[in-house]
Amino acid sequence: MQILVPKRSINIPQFYGDGLIRPIIFFAGPVRGGGDWQVPMAHLVKEHPKLTKSIVAIPCRWDATHKMAPCFISGDQNVFPRQLNWERKYLKIAGLAPPPVPGCVLFWLGEEDTASPHPGPEPYSMDTRGEVAEWRMRMAFQNARVVIGAEPGYHGLSQIQRNYSQELGYDFPIYQTKEATVNAAAEMAFRDL
Repeated sequence: MQILVPKRSINIPQFYGDGLIRPIIFFAGPVRGGGDWQVPMAHLVKEHPKLTKSIVAIPCRWDATHKMAPCFISGDQNVFPRQLNWERKYLKIAGLAPPPVPGCVLFWLGEEDTASPHPGPEPYSMDTRGEVAEWRMRMAFQNARVVIGAEPGYHGLSQIQRNYSQELGYDFPIYQTKEATVNAAAEMAFRDL
């Protein structure tokens, strides 16, 4: 597994030139106030037999001193003027790229971290809620690849599940553990291959 951090840019075709299939997984979910859920999730991806060669896009501003730094992909850091541009590009690649590029947008909706809560003034997880809604529509109209996992205490979780189920026409699953979420992402990433 390799990690792509903001605002590094990579040439996706070069990662497929050696014949290896490298799924692109984008970790979407609360960053500020969400705890460091990305680290244990990345370890689960690394250990999953279908995802060991993954490229994981993680929108955390980790630097070279972070414990996951040995997994960072080097890339051009002068392509994106803002992190949002980077996020939009790699969300679309993970969730919408046609074969032969497998991928998935993996949402983890964790409860707000009590030790390091969101600093405000906007509400916790505000941007994530907009992304969850956007990707519900992308699933409905663009056949996007999306998986959602959540802690049971995430505010509004039952409404998110109802909205997805109603729009998609089936009982949309929301996974309750990181392990189950990664397992579902592994299946979703390869759905179209």
